[in-house]
Amino acid sequence: MDLFLQNFKKDFIFDSEIPKDPLKAILLDLECYFTWNLLKEDILFDVDDTIEQQLEFVTRESRLTLYNLLAYVKHLKGQNEDALECLEQAEDIMQREHSDREVRRLVTWGNYAWVYYHMDQLKEARKHLDKLGTVCRKLFSPSNYKLEMPETDCEKGWALLKFGGKYYHRSKATFEKALEAEPDNPEFNISYAITMYRLDDTDRHGCIKSFSLGPLRKAVTLNPGNAYIKVLLALRLQDVQAEDEGEKYIEEILDQVFSQLHVLSFLPTLGSYIFIVNYGGNFC
Repeated sequence: MDLFLQNFKKDFIFDSEIPKDPLKAILLDLECYFTWNLLKEDILFDVDDTIEQQLEFVTRESRLTLYNLLAYVKHLKGQNEDALECLEQAEDIMQREHSDREVRRLVTWGNYAWVYYHMDQLKEARKHLDKLGTVCRKLFSPSNYKLEMPETDCEKGWALLKFGGKYYHRSKATFEKALEAEPDNPEFNISYAITMYRLDDTDRHGCIKSFSLGPLRKAVTLNPGNAYIKVLLALRLQDVQAEDEGEKYIEEILDQVFSQLHVLSFLPTLGSYIFIVNYGGNFC
């Protein structure tokens, strides 16, 4: 008897309300994009094009998250074959970069199971549930198909962030959960700082907010080579009229900016900032 059936019997045999669809009941308990309540109506019209552009220059670690996200977006648009291709790309990254860390594959396997379920390929869906179950059992997880870990919280936080402003507060809470486990993790701190930066802008209501300053400073300290996060810090310092500190980061950014192409989109704003610093303008 395969692992799926063994765990199904253990989970439900004594339950007086046995679900009509036991496979879906298990799928709903997974930690993956399909269970994070990311709604189709909140997809930005060009989000898949944006993700595909980002895939050209982000780190391999970020590509893993982006391919998972793109697979989910493709599914929401009814493109399940394309979704599987994206998951294959994610699987390839995991094989090359995380072959010794099966826990990094759990979100992708969960996504696989859901896509195959929607394609009525239940054998394939069960196969990926079995993979999840094997890892969870190996690591003594209290859940048969779910494992609590900060890397999953971080990926969930990014998924929420990508779906727009109405998800920002949920994203913030998810990154805070990841940071509780690993307070000085560089990736988690960048993710949290970016979320706080966006919340500052979203929740302004006519006044400047700077709750992101602390998280941005910590993220820069932990990621001194990341020009993108320095840009955000410099822009937020612009908002609070901290010219001297902002100028220091501008000098560092200019040394890095052309090696990190995704920062180029900030150049018009950055240029305005440099002009104001050099010629004594105010930051209002």
